[in-house]
Amino acid sequence: MRLESVLRVNQKVEIELTDLDKSKKSPEKYPSRVEDMDENSIVLASPIKDRIPVFIPVDGRIDVSFTDSSGSYMFSTHVRKYLRELVNQIVVAKPTELVRIQLREYVRLNVNLDIRIAFTKDGNFFEHEGITNDLSGGGCRVVIPDHLVFDHNQEVSFSMELNKKTIIGKGRIIWQKIEREIDKPDRVLIGIQFETLSEDNIKFIMQFVYLQQIEFRRKGLI
Repeated sequence: MRLESVLRVNQKVEIELTDLDKSKKSPEKYPSRVEDMDENSIVLASPIKDRIPVFIPVDGRIDVSFTDSSGSYMFSTHVRKYLRELVNQIVVAKPTELVRIQLREYVRLNVNLDIRIAFTKDGNFFEHEGITNDLSGGGCRVVIPDHLVFDHNQEVSFSMELNKKTIIGKGRIIWQKIEREIDKPDRVLIGIQFETLSEDNIKFIMQFVYLQQIEFRRKGLI
C-alpha cells in the first residue's frame, strides 16, 4: 500500500519515541500533524508536552501512527533534521513499510452523544456519564471524567439516546488513553467494543451513521 493513499498533509498523527529505555520509562505518544510531504521526506509538527517542545535528537527513532476512514496505520522512521526557519517542525525519512494496525469493520462517525456507563470494580458499583467522540455499529470512543481508571477489558453496561431511541447494551473497554492536542486541554478517552447489543440496535446505529454522513457531506463538513 502506498503511503500517499492514506496519509495526507494536515493529517493528525501520534509520535512515539522508540529510543527510550522502556525498562525505565513507559513510552508516551505525542500529538502531531503532517505539514508537508515529498518523495523522500515527511515534515511533521514537533511534538509538544506541557507547551514545551519534546526534543528528539537527529537520527532518533520514532513510530508514527494515524487513522483514516479505512483503518489505523503505523510506520517507523527517524528524524533527519529540524527546519531552521521553523524549529517547530521536524523532517523524517519517508518509510519503506506501512503497517495496518486495524481494519475497520464498521463505518465510524464523529458524533457527540450523552452516554451513561456502569460497571463493577472490586465489588463496588460505579456509574458515570460521558460523551461519545465517535460511533459505529461495533463500538464507540468516549470522553470520560479524568479521575476514572478502568481495568483492561473491563466489562461495562451502557445506555445512550440516539434520535429519541434509547440504546442499551454491554461492552468491553479495549483501550484507555490521554489525548493531548496542541493548545488544548488534555482529555481522557476510552474505546468501548460492543459485545451484547441487539441486531435491531446495531442496524439502527449503522443507519444513523450512514444518514449523518450524507447530511455532513451535503453541508460540506466532511
